[in-house]
Amino acid sequence: MKKIKKLFWIFNILLISLLIFSKSLSNIDEVLQYNFGRYLANGYVLYKDFNCIVFPSFPFIMGAILKIFGQELIVYRVLEIFILVFIEIYAIKILKKLKLDNQFLTYIIITIYMVLISIFSLAEYNMLNCLILLIIINRELKENTKWYDDILVGVLVGLTITVKQSVGICILIGCILNTMIDKVTWKQKVKRIFFKILGVSFILCCMLGYLYGTNTIRDCMNYTILGLREFLPYFGVFLYGNFFIALLALVLIFVEIITIYKVAKEKEKSAIVLFIYGFASFAVMYPILDENHILIGFLPNIILYMYLFLKESRLNDKMMKNFSLTFVVGIIILLVLHIANFINLSSYKDNKHYQYIYMEDATKKELENITSFIKIHDNTYIIDTTGVFYMIPLDKFCGIFDLPNVGNTGEKGEQALIEKIDDIEEGYFLVQDFTKKNAAQNPINAINYVKENFEYIGNINHFQVYYKNR
Repeated sequence: MKKIKKLFWIFNILLISLLIFSKSLSNIDEVLQYNFGRYLANGYVLYKDFNCIVFPSFPFIMGAILKIFGQELIVYRVLEIFILVFIEIYAIKILKKLKLDNQFLTYIIITIYMVLISIFSLAEYNMLNCLILLIIINRELKENTKWYDDILVGVLVGLTITVKQSVGICILIGCILNTMIDKVTWKQKVKRIFFKILGVSFILCCMLGYLYGTNTIRDCMNYTILGLREFLPYFGVFLYGNFFIALLALVLIFVEIITIYKVAKEKEKSAIVLFIYGFASFAVMYPILDENHILIGFLPNIILYMYLFLKESRLNDKMMKNFSLTFVVGIIILLVLHIANFINLSSYKDNKHYQYIYMEDATKKELENITSFIKIHDNTYIIDTTGVFYMIPLDKFCGIFDLPNVGNTGEKGEQALIEKIDDIEEGYFLVQDFTKKNAAQNPINAINYVKENFEYIGNINHFQVYYKNR
């Protein structure tokens, strides 16, 4: 088993790395999250200069890393690999505490799930929160905790709030609930909750100090709280057309229902801790219910499922050898397939900030056409969810126009975009022709405002070009 574990770590780290590095540049969320960090590395002020709907920890971490190691997107992907590897490390640590680390089937399940995350997900605040949550669970399963353990857990919970406020608050509620149902005296429960709240308060005070120092408290509330109601009409729309992920979500929900019954019946402490924190993790899936958020949201629950349904399973030696052989052969095949893609990345050096990132030929051509137009017409604005993709290689800063997505423009919604458009005296505006592209999360009202009030002058790829000259 020890040799198998060594092979597991070697193959998994290589596999995660190759899967991440060989992904094509097709997820605009990856570009947006990377761009937040790039703006901070270049001295822009979060919330004041550009809009962001989550609390500041992840953009700060990304900004610091880009400042030190350079501002290429490939650096962002290296961070993703580190986060995923540490997620796997802490998942195995928890399995060890649950006495499941010697069951090879758990390694297979973890590997399969990490492969799915590597393919469908990206490094962003939800993935970072997932890692912090696993660290919290690992601490909460510890026996004979001291007061400083509770402060540490509180600090970690506070960090989850500053990473993504909605998920962090649910984790905080889960943390308090876990302490309340612990089998200790009420005096001990109150003492433990006090120390945990103390840790949370320290982190929140640090964040508040930054917001006060940069005079961005109002701007932060505008984007991170007041504007989120704009997401409501889009909740769940991202599942449409993705049969595999929709099926996975249904299977996991069905398993979760069985899990609730099993946890309630057994009333075992470890299972209750895992269940409460796993349930808090579901908050990841609001307000965007897509493959990325579903996989990340369910990850802590996968450990719970393995604990409940595999802890009494027994595999004979022959089955273990067959599993081992199949596992290793499958991993080697995946590695070989992705090594070829990885080698090809050395040829992708054409675009600043996107070096060594694979792009489809159609995407590269589209990028070339639009950036060529913008180089000629410097006063160009793209009112589209993908607009920042074309601006990054040109090092153009467009503020709120870099993220005009519905739900990301604050309390005023699309009216905030329209007001910004009105402030521009002369410029070219690129908007989508929605007979060719999906309009999900695009600011339709702002786009229609451009179409109704400015002069149409032609098309570039799937964009229509309008000219304004007040």
